[in-house]
Amino acid sequence: MALTNNKAVLSWIDEMAKMTQPDQIVWIDGSHEQIEALRAEACSTGEIEKLNQDLLPECYLHRTAVNDVARVEDRTFICCREKENAGPTNNWMDPKEMYAKLFKLYDGAMKGRTMYVIPYSMGVVGSPFAKYGIELTDSIYVVLNMCIMTRVGANVAAKAASMHTIFAAFPIICIFCVFQLWLIISLSYCPVVRRGGSAPQP
Repeated sequence: MALTNNKAVLSWIDEMAKMTQPDQIVWIDGSHEQIEALRAEACSTGEIEKLNQDLLPECYLHRTAVNDVARVEDRTFICCREKENAGPTNNWMDPKEMYAKLFKLYDGAMKGRTMYVIPYSMGVVGSPFAKYGIELTDSIYVVLNMCIMTRVGANVAAKAASMHTIFAAFPIICIFCVFQLWLIISLSYCPVVRRGGSAPQP
């Protein structure tokens, strides 16, 4: 069940689901029950291991694949309209070119898998300093880490969605790819706030 009725957000999620073709879509509400269920599922598949809960309560071990790295320089790009804005030491690519490359990779990337929808806040919900977003991923590991690093849940979804009733905003797709035995894919909808005017196109 969706945690928001915001048409812009739901339309973006529907667009990403049609592209990646997951078997099912699950909204992350941040509840203890849901997190525990995801932990149990990840333990059953061997994705994570439960540690001694007497010594380390609610602690789990996740081993990174031996052929995985956070990123490498020659595969890291700043994608902005003007090359000079990327800086002199960074790789640059036109956003349209990068979208075209990545959308081909994402076509059907979640077949046979679950798409998790994560409404998150970086900062206290309601704070003028908080930053909101909605992340899509097919990785339970990503979900569990987002629940640790950010505030997740229905109140976040409501706050993030409400921004669109006040400001013009447009989606920026922030992409994180890890090529292991499967493609772990994360896409984020980040409200980019502009006072008045029409929303620019990515």
